[in-house]
Parts: sequence; structure tokens; C-alpha cells
Amino acid sequence: MLAAALAMAVLVGPRGAMAQAAPPRPRATDADTAIDAYVNYQIAQLLSDDVAAQQKARDLVIAAATPDKADSIYFGTFDTVLNNRLSALVSDTKSSIRAKICAGRICQRVATLTKDAAENLQQSDQQLLADSAAAVQAYGLKAAGPIVTAMLNDVRNPPINALAGAIVKAANKDTPASMVDDAWHALTPDVPAAAKARMVPFVQQFIEERRDYYINGAPSNPMSDSFGVLLLCSTWGQQSSSDRTHSMQDISDLIAVSGQRANTSIVTTDLAKYAQMYDNIFKAFDQNSSAIPTAMPIVAPLKDMEMTANKTTIRDATTQVCAGLCKGTADWGPLQPPPPIVAVKP
Repeated sequence: MLAAALAMAVLVGPRGAMAQAAPPRPRATDADTAIDAYVNYQIAQLLSDDVAAQQKARDLVIAAATPDKADSIYFGTFDTVLNNRLSALVSDTKSSIRAKICAGRICQRVATLTKDAAENLQQSDQQLLADSAAAVQAYGLKAAGPIVTAMLNDVRNPPINALAGAIVKAANKDTPASMVDDAWHALTPDVPAAAKARMVPFVQQFIEERRDYYINGAPSNPMSDSFGVLLLCSTWGQQSSSDRTHSMQDISDLIAVSGQRANTSIVTTDLAKYAQMYDNIFKAFDQNSSAIPTAMPIVAPLKDMEMTANKTTIRDATTQVCAGLCKGTADWGPLQPPPPIVAVKP
């Protein structure tokens, strides 16, 4: 009787739904339908209330992304199928935060593993970035890096505005330093300058968001904001005259407001972080000095600031640099004076 009962048993899926046994893990040579069946089944397990089952399904999906002898066709099919399933899960208001976090982890790992095919995951990543939970957005920012890189490396130049805009929006609030770092990594990918130049408007926008943050408060890791300056300097040759003035205005404002904010710090280690940021900004100009030669004598006071970091040296150097940048040169036009910061109550 017991054997008969077991033979008649069926698996119970998430939320009590009747489910079939798990389909076999797809091989590199399997048809699209096999990939779809497997991914669909495992993603459905993320809706379970069983944490162990969720984690197992998450890991199985990640493992299935790179079977033996997989090629670009397999990766493209897998990521497209996965994108559809993750998008549906994350956009469903009934999905738990835990399920969405698992989805974010899958998106991040699969995007990293499948490289060029990762661009097929952009829709699900936009859903993660638009979620109201910061923990879900955090995984969206982590996944965005390899997805942006794949899109910029695609010679067909797929539209990137929606994803890049979502990255800026997700990290423009009072987010943890790690989320700001991940946003900067996504917005400043390691691709050729011509492709990287497509990110200039979004880097400008994010620097402006960061400028406004410095005006009203103190960031925990100012050093990461130097990444945006490096992208603007390294794409100088691809920018129009008006873009160059816009970029230099953003750089000048960032230096000025961060210098003012550094002078309100009461912690010595914070000053070291600001000094590292200024040293990195100098290096960004120095590495691209042939493209922006007139900037070098102006930004020279920022060099090696880590060696002499204190409130006086930071104040004097940033004030001097911004005054020089605002005058304009043959490489950019005159700039507006930087804004003042707002006093923060202790």
C-alpha cells in the first residue's frame, strides 16, 4: 500500500500548486524548448516559502547558464529565456522581496558568466533597478555592469538610454556607498573610447546628482566619484565643444562642493578619503593630458594630496583649482561659479 501511495504521489510546487518533476538541466546542444522548460520550472521555485528550495533553484539556474561546450547561440537563447522569466517575477507585486533578491543574484551571476550575451538581460535588470526595495535595486546595480559592457561592445549599438537612466535613478538617493560604487562601475565600463562616449550624458547626470548630495550631506566614500571624472577625461576627444564645457562644469562643481564638505569633517580618516579622490582626479587628467593639455597646470594642486591631507590643504587646493577651471581655456568655455553647501546639523 505504501509503495502504491508513493507511486501515486506528485510534487507540490510553490504556494501549493501541483507541479511536475523538474526537467533535466539543458545541454549546450538542446533545443530552445528544453532551456525554456528548465528555466521556467526553476524560476517558479523562487516563489516557494522554503528558503532552501529558493536557494537551490537559484544556484541551479546559474549553473545551467554555462554547460559544457556552450557557444554564443546557447548563451543568447538562455539569457533571452531567463530575461522573460525574471522580468515577470520581479514585476509581479505578489513576489516576495526574498524571491526578487534571488532573481537579482541570478541576473548578476548569469550576466557575468555569459559576457556578450548579457545584453539580453537588460529588461529584467531594469525591473530590478526600478523596484522599491533597496536590497533588490542593489543586485540590479551589480548586474548592470556586465550588461552595459555587453551592450557597448555590440557593433549594432543597441539603445542604452533606458538602462543607463535606470542606473542613475536607482543610485541617486541616500544609498549605501556600495550601491554608489556599483553604479559608477556600471556607468564607466572598460570599453573603447568611442563606445564609452555613449555614457557621457549619464555620467554627467550622475555627477550632478552626486554634487547635490555633497551640497546637503557627506558621502561615506567620496573616492568613487572620481570614476566619473576619469570617463569624462578619457572621452574628451569624442565630446562636442558644448559637451566639454558641460563636463568641465560638472568636474569643477564636484571638486568645489566636496572641498567645502571636507572642511566640515571632524574625522581625520574622512579627509584621507577626500584626498584620495582629488589625487585620482589629477591622475584622470594626467592620463589624458594630450587631449586636455590646458587643464594640467590648473589641476596640478590636486596631485599627491594623499601625502598632505588636512582641511587647509584641501580648502586651498580645491578653491584654486575651481577658480582656474571657471575661467575657461581653449579646451572649454567659461564656467559658472560652484554652488555653496548647506550646513548639516550635528
